[in-house]
Amino acid sequence: MKNKYQHQSRVVQMVPVYLKNDGVGNCVGGFAKLLTKLGYENIIVAINKPDFKVKNYVPYPKYEEKENDVIIYHLSTGNFMNHQLKKFVSPKIAYYNNITPKKYFYDDMPLYLACESGRNDLLVMRNQFFLSLAPSYYNLSEIEKIGGYGQLLLAPLFTKLDDLKNATPTESILKKYDDGTTNILFVGRIVRNKKFEDLIHTFYYYNKYINPNSRLILVGKHSSEAYFNYLDNLIRENNLKNICFLNANGVEDLAAYYKAADLFLCESEHEGFCIPLLEAMLFDLPIIALDRAAIKSTLNGAGVLVTKKDAKFLAELINLILSNEQLKNEIIAKEKERLNDFSLETIEKFYEDLFIKYIP
Repeated sequence: MKNKYQHQSRVVQMVPVYLKNDGVGNCVGGFAKLLTKLGYENIIVAINKPDFKVKNYVPYPKYEEKENDVIIYHLSTGNFMNHQLKKFVSPKIAYYNNITPKKYFYDDMPLYLACESGRNDLLVMRNQFFLSLAPSYYNLSEIEKIGGYGQLLLAPLFTKLDDLKNATPTESILKKYDDGTTNILFVGRIVRNKKFEDLIHTFYYYNKYINPNSRLILVGKHSSEAYFNYLDNLIRENNLKNICFLNANGVEDLAAYYKAADLFLCESEHEGFCIPLLEAMLFDLPIIALDRAAIKSTLNGAGVLVTKKDAKFLAELINLILSNEQLKNEIIAKEKERLNDFSLETIEKFYEDLFIKYIP
């Protein structure tokens, strides 16, 4: 894509913490790359200094507002930047990534306070944005209820699905887990809102009463020792077998876990989008997911969406899908259709049209 536009605006992306491989960071990086392609002068302003090379990075204290600035603010948690934003007079666009309710972090005080202040800041930040974007209808509905966020638009997330698709799966992981055992997979940070205990409960019924040659693979890092210890005790006290907590050190490991899996199970109670659902689609895994928060919006007719949390029912559903090749293939076909909505070409075309329309 050549620089075929001349623009008078400088686009300033503001993000409290810019990390390389999280949902917000992927969006910031995707915007920056596309804005440069489109011929926009653009910078990234963050409180933290990224631990990777970032073109056009400006530390927040050194940012000097210009008359032609348009600010894209990535709203995701409580921080002092939320309160500083009002001092800038430039036109502002919000990208709302969602803020997990504080109740899920009662044993992790820093996260509890960050989520509490983030939710409170949603009220403080009203009437500053002429346009607000979000990756799910669920996220949009939250700021619509609050009011004062300008025009609201559903806007896709930039992801790194291509990196995952092109990665060479780690051979040692494939050798260990792609062994003929039925692998049920979930990928996500080990936090209470993702309800790992419910995944364990469902797997207990599936493994004990339906398929003893099965394994639950849980890939993610934990931030709460208390919650992880609770899960560990749950497994020990009930003498549960074939449940693996694992880390992915890079996309090669992650690709291997997806490739070794037979089905993706999500019983999370709160998600602003849930990128692992797309990753599971990428590896042709049938998906079963609980209809909570943004999950329905993300799947958009793909996968199998269940409304009732019932471990026995879910165990039987897993068996039904994995024992019926035609049904499994029909589910995967719908997921492939949905995945087309998140191709890099589709996403870049969406944002090219949006930027040209709203940013001179």
